[in-house]
Amino acid sequence: MHALLKDLQAFPKPQSASQPDWQLQDAKNRFSQVVRAAQAGVPQWVTVHGKRAVVVLSAQEFALLNPEHVVAQTKPLSQILVCPIFDGDELDELFAKDSGPGRAHELEF
Repeated sequence: MHALLKDLQAFPKPQSASQPDWQLQDAKNRFSQVVRAAQAGVPQWVTVHGKRAVVVLSAQEFALLNPEHVVAQTKPLSQILVCPIFDGDELDELFAKDSGPGRAHELEF
């Protein structure tokens, strides 16, 4: 199981009526309320067929749980180009030229 998923499952289920689990349809209909509650620091669980399926967290909470992902997404383009996430072989495959004959072009003079 993914480590982040294990961390998310550790969040306690809300006990009060003001913080219920959201049924999927209700979460869709009231998404702005779900987001505002998550931004306030309260994880918002969404259920599918009565079982917890996903949790909505603030970006700050997510960054605390998974800093590697956030760092990778916020690197400047110059740093990504200097230190690509691909190794040399993958880049060679990605940029390999087709050794086929190509298309014939007629030149007009």
